[in-house]
Amino acid sequence: MQVKVTGTVFNVRSYLEDPATEVSLINGGVDVFANNKQVHLKPDEKAIYNRETGDLYSETTDSHKSSLWTTGRLSFVNAFFLDILKDIERKYNIKIHVESNNVENEYFTGSINLTMSLQEVFNFIDVDKKYRFEQSGSVIMLKDR
Repeated sequence: MQVKVTGTVFNVRSYLEDPATEVSLINGGVDVFANNKQVHLKPDEKAIYNRETGDLYSETTDSHKSSLWTTGRLSFVNAFFLDILKDIERKYNIKIHVESNNVENEYFTGSINLTMSLQEVFNFIDVDKKYRFEQSGSVIMLKDR
């Protein structure tokens, strides 16, 4: 995948374990190229390249929220809980094993301050007290209550 910057501020999200790479445009213009396809982005749009299928497409987004990690915050709008847990793993350098059927149907909207302790983050996310978080070293087991 290639990104051509045309005078801009943008955010790239790319992890080997994720099936897709995303480029969110905050300001300016960006051309994204992958698999002989091209997407031109305008502010508050993101390009998504699915590495498994080779598809490249764009959609609207709140690009400011996707770049909040640079200021010490993670922000989510109706985000899949399992995806949020991946972000928490990356930011806190831990591994979360999910032993819950309920997690698959959970979505979250909010903002997490990354100066919070891991326990504070879990308390913040689990306001309904649906889950147990059991820690052993750098491994967290997430279970239903």
